[in-house]
Amino acid sequence: MRRALFFLLVLFLAPVNAQTLDEQERANQLRQIEKLKQDVFAKADGMVLAKKSQCLAAIADEVVCECFGHQLPVIVNFVQYVAIVSKTKDELEYDKLKPADKMMVDYVRKARDACVSKRTVAPARPTLPRSPTVAPKAP
Repeated sequence: MRRALFFLLVLFLAPVNAQTLDEQERANQLRQIEKLKQDVFAKADGMVLAKKSQCLAAIADEVVCECFGHQLPVIVNFVQYVAIVSKTKDELEYDKLKPADKMMVDYVRKARDACVSKRTVAPARPTLPRSPTVAPKAP
């Protein structure tokens, strides 16, 4: 009788143990996925910070640079941004670009428009050096 009960108990517990192993494997996979997700976000945050730092060095506008950091595609750094927005579509040979590259150019330009509208510092006006004026000598 004891053997029969033991046998039934083993039969009922065996699937639970198997299920527990499957659950443990899934939990392990979920932990690995979460770790990868954190790594990706950390890398993206680093790229955003680098982009913002490059921008601040160039234009010194915290609000605009923060916007660029988040609005520009992650793979576009500030130097690439400048290269895209400082040329006309003809100069970029836009018509010859692949559809994904055209989308990137369009997205970068939309980001520029959105971020520049948040500008807090007036754009610097170039000043030409003035020639020294010589006061006329008194007679």
